[in-house]
Amino acid sequence: MVGPEIANMKSQNFEFLRSKRAVLADLGAFAERYAHEDPASSLLKQRAFVEHAVTAIYGAYRLRPPFSDNLNDLMNAEPFRQSVPEVVQNKLHAVRKAGNHAAHPRRPITSQLSLDCLFQLFDIARWFHVQIDAGDRLDAPSYSAPPPQPEANGKAKEALEKLRLAEAKYDSVLATLEEETRKQLDAERAAAEHASQLAQLKEEGQKVASSLQFDEQKTRRRLIDQALLAAGWDVGADGANTEEVRQEVRLSGMPTPSGDGAADYVLYGDDGKPLAVIEAKKTAKDARIGAEQARMYAESLEQETGVRPVIFFTNGVDIFLWDDAQGYPYRKVYGFYSKDSLEYLTHQRTNKKALAAIEPNLAIANRMYQLEAVKRVCERFSTNFRKALLVQATGTGKTRVAISLCDVLMRAGWVKRILFLCDRRELRKQADRVFKEFMPGEPRVVVDSTTSSDRDKRIYLATYPAMMKCYEDFDVGFFDLVIADESHRSIYKKFGDPVTNPKGWEVKALGEVATLFAGNSLPPGVPFAGHPGGVLLLKVGDMNTPGNEVGISRAREWRESVGGGGVVAPAGAVVIPKRGGAIATNKKRVLLRPAALDPNLMAIAPGESLDLAYLRQWFDGVDLANLSNGSAVPQLNKKDLAPLQLPIPPFGEQKRFAAVTTAVHRIRVRAEEGVRSAEALFDGLLGRAFRAALERKSSP
Repeated sequence: MVGPEIANMKSQNFEFLRSKRAVLADLGAFAERYAHEDPASSLLKQRAFVEHAVTAIYGAYRLRPPFSDNLNDLMNAEPFRQSVPEVVQNKLHAVRKAGNHAAHPRRPITSQLSLDCLFQLFDIARWFHVQIDAGDRLDAPSYSAPPPQPEANGKAKEALEKLRLAEAKYDSVLATLEEETRKQLDAERAAAEHASQLAQLKEEGQKVASSLQFDEQKTRRRLIDQALLAAGWDVGADGANTEEVRQEVRLSGMPTPSGDGAADYVLYGDDGKPLAVIEAKKTAKDARIGAEQARMYAESLEQETGVRPVIFFTNGVDIFLWDDAQGYPYRKVYGFYSKDSLEYLTHQRTNKKALAAIEPNLAIANRMYQLEAVKRVCERFSTNFRKALLVQATGTGKTRVAISLCDVLMRAGWVKRILFLCDRRELRKQADRVFKEFMPGEPRVVVDSTTSSDRDKRIYLATYPAMMKCYEDFDVGFFDLVIADESHRSIYKKFGDPVTNPKGWEVKALGEVATLFAGNSLPPGVPFAGHPGGVLLLKVGDMNTPGNEVGISRAREWRESVGGGGVVAPAGAVVIPKRGGAIATNKKRVLLRPAALDPNLMAIAPGESLDLAYLRQWFDGVDLANLSNGSAVPQLNKKDLAPLQLPIPPFGEQKRFAAVTTAVHRIRVRAEEGVRSAEALFDGLLGRAFRAALERKSSP
């Protein structure tokens, strides 16, 4: 597999893998050789080692991969977490995060970091060899850190150049292997596993980890250090203090017999004042048990310095933030705040204004319901809620309301940087135009591959796919406000978080889980008069028949039965137009009784794994016009619909989701009706005013 050109890639610590995993042995060798001269490249090779190891675990355990083959998604999928011991997961994450940091460094990459991770990688390799490849734990040597290469007569530089040449040749081999890996993952998505099997695998893996005597405390420390490095903090090696991050900080005034205590980490600003305190718990424990202890550390630091730090508590995997100075409850976050983000958070405590004192700019939004929406969201934020949902009818100015809210929050000092997310480029362009018109003084950027590194703007506009490619490059506190425009459509497409599929639910093509029916010529029939049984002869115009707005129960014509030439869709199928201008109406209906379809209609009947209400709600997020062939007479065919991807959560979750979205739809309909009534009332009053028909009553 490796080839003669790089046969000299012998590893100091990973050779025991070569007989069964030559790729892993070679990646370990590359990582060792780069560790001192080019630590960033060493970390990238170590991350590649983890990628191949994780894929092999999926194959050996026959786990069903998530829809995304991103390494983070693979490692956080429920089957993987249920079957791999936590201590091994932590080591895998430590190396993965270090590799991410090497790819997008906020601090210089040191050889100490690459060497620390090499030791973690060695532990991963030992566990993998015993548990996955059924090897003997005595096959692995005692770990020995690779020594630096001598630099006499420029030989080290020459050796490094040869190493890079070998790496380039090796990458072509890996590219072929990765393509095979992707095919393997696709095949494994059809495999099934049971919770009992996963528990057994985890128990066996834990026994192996225990026999190898992994150092859990050191692994947890490495995870926390990596998370701090990823946020741009200067973290000292092996617990050493730096100006920004001090460890085991002695504190007084604690409820202990001696009155003293030690905070695991304290993060400092440029003025030497504490910005945050971190309490670290064992990985096996819930991080939240450290909340009260962290709060006491914060009080002690406040007494000593006059500044109350932001509170973090973590077990190395889960991280919680508690800004109790502003009265917020603690919440789970996915990393530590950068220094800049923490400084702005503490700045807000004394500098932000009451939202009720800031009047909306009427040049941005001036309709009564728009102002009411801004007011209600501000009231919610003022009472320490962090989320709000706005449901507005089409054409009522959702973008203007969002930008008016941004303007109020910025002028009040509540937000500095805003992320505006949408699911289509057209919406992003529209938002960009409106921001430019009404907030021209605020620097903004459209996030894409060329601008994702910009950090000096105030407004960031992005589609979900664009943000998915770079969101890990931003620290978790970078954005003060995130607006998800038309988020319901993305929920239909990804089910859950519009950015990821965190539950790891299977995603399948529509053609795999539903039967598609394309209409054909209809036989002659008789006028429908409420006949029981039989078959409706359904034409596209029948979708507009009164009473058929949601479910179709009638048509102009009916027939007792249809011969072999007709296409009959069963009750419970979703009906859509498939030809002509009707496609642009984007209508979807549900058949309440069997119907033969004319050539202008299609139907989609859910299979056993799909709930009808869930399928119907998912179809609301499908824009039929975008799927049509774009010819002079637009047309849809089975091949246009069959490849559409939809997630398949458990049946109970499908029903719950359908119930929630149905309730949201009803709220939206009521809102639209309210808007229409208000506009009709306004028009009526305006007409009466022009006719001088309004009466003015004086106060008594």
